[in-house]
Amino acid sequence: IVVESASLTWDDSHLVLKGDVNFSVEEFLLDMEVDADGLKWEKIEKELKKEDQKKDGQKTEKQNSKKQEIDSPKNKNAQLPPVKGKIKVKLKYFEYGEYTLKPLYADFLLDPDGIKVVVHEANLCGVAVPGVVKLMLPEISVDFRPVSRDEQLKESLECLLRKPVGMTGNFNFRAKIEARAKPQDLLQSLQGNFDLEARKGQFYREALVIKILTALNIRDTIFGERDEVDRKGAAYDSIDVKGNFQSGKFMMKEMVINAPWMKMVAQGDIDLFNQEIDLTLILAPLKNVDKIVSHTPIVGYILGETFISIPVRVRGDLKDPQIIPLSPSAVGE
Repeated sequence: IVVESASLTWDDSHLVLKGDVNFSVEEFLLDMEVDADGLKWEKIEKELKKEDQKKDGQKTEKQNSKKQEIDSPKNKNAQLPPVKGKIKVKLKYFEYGEYTLKPLYADFLLDPDGIKVVVHEANLCGVAVPGVVKLMLPEISVDFRPVSRDEQLKESLECLLRKPVGMTGNFNFRAKIEARAKPQDLLQSLQGNFDLEARKGQFYREALVIKILTALNIRDTIFGERDEVDRKGAAYDSIDVKGNFQSGKFMMKEMVINAPWMKMVAQGDIDLFNQEIDLTLILAPLKNVDKIVSHTPIVGYILGETFISIPVRVRGDLKDPQIIPLSPSAVGE
């Protein structure tokens, strides 16, 4: 069968396909192309669960039923041949939970044992995410190599974290992400590593760094009037972050921020699944240090006459975390 054009509707998704299907006793062989406005993972997941429940029901029936019709030669001959082949898919978007890939171009390789999805082009929050997904029920495995070059930090972070970040600048990002789990546990099973660098941007009121300065009561000491930062922002030179993915969390082994008025290092994790943060950091103001030393009622320590280092912990709800000054002994390597 050669399909020149076919228009289909699945729930509220509209698809157009073309290609051919070859039939034989041994197998059905597909070679199709599908264009669609978009698809949502939750709908696909429902179908996968139905198929999984169907297989479980068949196993139970075979074990408990006294009838032998299921295993009879007649019944086996009546079964359809397996479906194999390739379906090229072009989607304007693909939704997975709160996140959306725009666009998504992939090849679906069909086999009786499962489906292999080779993602050629996909974009998530300004990051390209080529990779491979294997659907071998009841598990799914993924292997992606995200990369981003010279993208806008503010737009990408707000898309990823689902909150205002108050940061600008251009960034580069590369990572390796792998996971193998049941569909509902996929995000929590993510493993891999990542490397992010941002250059020449601004911190504004919503930025975590500015919130820390405000909580420590040293923001105005460094910048003067409060609305100065709100209007112009606080410039930074570089942000470098290295870490890995573990159990659905961004585990930051090293974060270094360099700015004309401040240096900061941090370690900790960001849990996107539960929207939580837990960071320990050291903030070293490089401007108006003498005023900070004499006016700040927090625990800190002084090196020489011109340097103060302030240890802080940030934890709790990602949208509104607690900022807690620490003693020097609480800070590790």
